[in-house]
Amino acid sequence: MKSKSKKALNSQNGAATLFTAVILLIATTLVAFMAGKTALQEVKMTANNYRASQAITAADAGMDYALAYFNGVGLAIAGSDHDNDGTLDHIDNDVGFVNPNRATIIFYSESSLAAVTPAPLPCVNPSVDGTGNQKSALIQVTGTSDDGIASRTIFQCVGTRNLLKGGGPKQSLISGASVGLTGSAQIINRYSDLNIWSADSTAISGGAMETYIRPTDMEISDLTEAELIDDTTSPSIPNVQKVSSGGLGGGTDTYQNDAFLAAAKTATVANISGGGDGSGPGTFFNLFFTESLTAMSEIANGIPTATGTQLLSSGISDAGLDGLGGVVFVNGDASMNANGTTIGAIDAPAIVIVDGDFDFSGGTIYGLVYVTGDTTITGNPSVIGTTISEGSVSGSGTLKLVYARKIGDSTDGPPIIGTTGIISGSWRDW
Repeated sequence: MKSKSKKALNSQNGAATLFTAVILLIATTLVAFMAGKTALQEVKMTANNYRASQAITAADAGMDYALAYFNGVGLAIAGSDHDNDGTLDHIDNDVGFVNPNRATIIFYSESSLAAVTPAPLPCVNPSVDGTGNQKSALIQVTGTSDDGIASRTIFQCVGTRNLLKGGGPKQSLISGASVGLTGSAQIINRYSDLNIWSADSTAISGGAMETYIRPTDMEISDLTEAELIDDTTSPSIPNVQKVSSGGLGGGTDTYQNDAFLAAAKTATVANISGGGDGSGPGTFFNLFFTESLTAMSEIANGIPTATGTQLLSSGISDAGLDGLGGVVFVNGDASMNANGTTIGAIDAPAIVIVDGDFDFSGGTIYGLVYVTGDTTITGNPSVIGTTISEGSVSGSGTLKLVYARKIGDSTDGPPIIGTTGIISGSWRDW
């Protein structure tokens, strides 16, 4: 009996051992399974974090590209319609990434802001479709990971820095001294009735200079933009009426011996004598610009070129000026003599500041020319925009000045290169 009981007990011990082994095996399997699942989950999380990092990096880089694109840095034009096709640009593949489609850039118009979800802070004067205002824009950038699984979208509003007071000057030629052009200069302003504004005398009767305004029976709306800034002078000038000439003398489109300009010139001299840069309150420069001369030079210094920046040294001439756009600042005297030299463009005007004397005998400038010294005219140069000289304007060349307002109060076209910036508080990340 005892032998049988002992055998039964031994059998029960073997069953318990087997049961325990099975339990341990199952537990080990579960632990291994959970450890594997945890490891897999961690791998997935690491991969997702990596994809998210790639996406936000691509979005950030795309936004940097979009801001430079809108500012026109290193490009021929600023704004959001570089191909001038009348619609805001949509950029997919030319962002400079190794992998295509890493970032998509969209410039939104005012009419399409409602399509942005969730809506960002409203932009100031958001750009509109077509050939309307491009002075500000809403930029949307979506970055993706290498495998295209993860994406990140950010928004930013950008606007244009206002550099000119009162929407910009309304005259073709402004001088803080005398105007004496004895050559066959032709000055045209189809927007307003004032061509020359000077602090001293303007010699008309003794020279071949002629000035023109829009005919009295025509409105600005009757003419296209191309007709308003048409610089054709031979065999006849279209859509104008002559006001001043050697035969007619000075007409109503010339305002000379102006005490207001003379006082501003006096303030300029006093400012310089006191150690200023010549652009303090009440100075000649301060009449037209919201920024100081020093600030304008800093803006130009922030615009890169192939050889440096657009803050140029004294003595610069055609080779160093040709093809520039946006804000150009010459720290001293400058000359422009070759007929092929061009600064700015009709749809991308420039602001050219010469902090010295300017010898102008050839080439074309589209935009505003500001000279702190004297301006000497020879040859056949032309300006499509406005010319301002704190000193005298003299010479015997065939100067051609045609007033254009794109540099100032016009909302048409893109902003001036180097003048745009981020609208504070508008950055959003979704």
